[in-house]
Amino acid sequence: MALCVELNQAGQLQLVATQPADLTACSLVVMSGSEFVSAQASPWNLTPEQGSQIGGAILVLWALAWVFRILAGMLNSSHQPEKESQP
Repeated sequence: MALCVELNQAGQLQLVATQPADLTACSLVVMSGSEFVSAQASPWNLTPEQGSQIGGAILVLWALAWVFRILAGMLNSSHQPEKESQP
């Protein structure tokens, strides 16, 4: 649990007597290492559901690009005259 602290006259951290409900009102906040890591905005801090949504979106994008590639190949081949083989 994050704690609200303040500096006293000696320059030492002192725990605030009554912890506020909103930590944004604190001048300094002390938290554990795991709390600090979870509070960071990192693209790797994803839940399994969020990861699967991103993976699904990437797969859909690849499939769409593949379809466009096939369509472009079909349109390109229909505009080129066929080469007749000569004996």
